[in-house]
Amino acid sequence: MKVRDSLAKADVADAGLELASVDALSFSGREERRLLPALSPDSSRIAFVSSRAGSPEIWVADISGGSARRLTSFGGPQVGAPSWSPDGRAIVFDARPEGHAELFSISIDGGTPEPIAPSPGNEVAPVFSPDGSEVLFGSDRSGKWQIWSAERGEPLTSDGGYVGRFSKDGATLYFTKFDAPGLYRRDLKSGTETKVAGTETLADDFSWTFDDGGILFLGVEAGEVRLFRLDLSSKAASSLGTIDADPGGGLALTAACGRAGDRSGS
Repeated sequence: MKVRDSLAKADVADAGLELASVDALSFSGREERRLLPALSPDSSRIAFVSSRAGSPEIWVADISGGSARRLTSFGGPQVGAPSWSPDGRAIVFDARPEGHAELFSISIDGGTPEPIAPSPGNEVAPVFSPDGSEVLFGSDRSGKWQIWSAERGEPLTSDGGYVGRFSKDGATLYFTKFDAPGLYRRDLKSGTETKVAGTETLADDFSWTFDDGGILFLGVEAGEVRLFRLDLSSKAASSLGTIDADPGGGLALTAACGRAGDRSGS
């Protein structure tokens, strides 16, 4: 089966987008949610969370849906939010082996997961910077959820942050907040933070991703799950149509679905 699932209706397909979903993989009759798919930088493989072996673990499969193999063996605790290093050689993720959320890195070849930036608090949703020089994540270690940098050892936000991602040029941080809807952006040079207009319907902290010059996100409108696109140049958000997907299951996009036009993606 193919990972490139025909999730969207005709209006989404007409937009020229190609979504990646692990819903197309065989799960032996199990109903699985929060799969949080993450595509490798070259779009040849997909990392996801699966309980097919009895407990939630990080798995990797070819983009065609074959050769699925388990990377982690925690054997029980919640595991989630896999994300690839820019060189495709490692995956970072969060897990709860001791009850609270911790961050780990594991080689794509397997082995023992290595802890990242441990603390008594909760750390979630790690992602690499575009150049691979640092890992950012959400943490409540200071008493309030903020976006932190593992390498800098300090928060990158000041008024809350939960799930964050750098823009492609690394100059801007886009993120969600634990207790507020929609997306926010922070200019890392000036420190200016603004709410991203048009993203108020964002369905889940993990259900958004970048495309060529924009942000794709799942939103709930009038009781329907819809795929939206925010153009980062015009700042305009538009609906690309309804989509048959779990709004909390994450969102991934293949590299082949870049859109026409010269867009900066910053």
